Amino acid sequence: MSDILVPRQTTEEFMDALRGVQEPLLHAVTYRFHDETSPEDVERGVDILRGLGSLPGIISWSVLPSLDQRKGRTALELGVFEHGQAVLDFRVHPIHVEATNFLQHVSDWVIVDAPLAALNPLTPAEQLAQLPR
Repeated sequence: MSDILVPRQTTEEFMDALRGVQEPLLHAVTYRFHDETSPEDVERGVDILRGLGSLPGIISWSVLPSLDQRKGRTALELGVFEHGQAVLDFRVHPIHVEATNFLQHVSDWVIVDAPLAALNPLTPAEQLAQLPR
């Protein structure tokens, strides 16, 4: 059976899977701000997301508002975590929880967490050396 057709994963299954990942993880989140969200709250949301990059366990972090806003105001959060446990620690960090509490009222999002090595034929060390700091 294709991985795409596998039933939806529970939060506990996701957390169990992350605990076993010892290599760097790519973390990509696309945000779509609600149509009724004010420009000031969009800007606040982007600023909050950018501030998350200083949390422990993050190797690289960027937040980019999209130039293409034909289907709404969107932003991309792109990061690399040291390993799966770093993602788990990030999820419960008080600053991340506070960010989520704000963002859930002004946006919706989709998350992709995947091994960094799956993105590129370079070794993880070579990939890490190329990341923006």
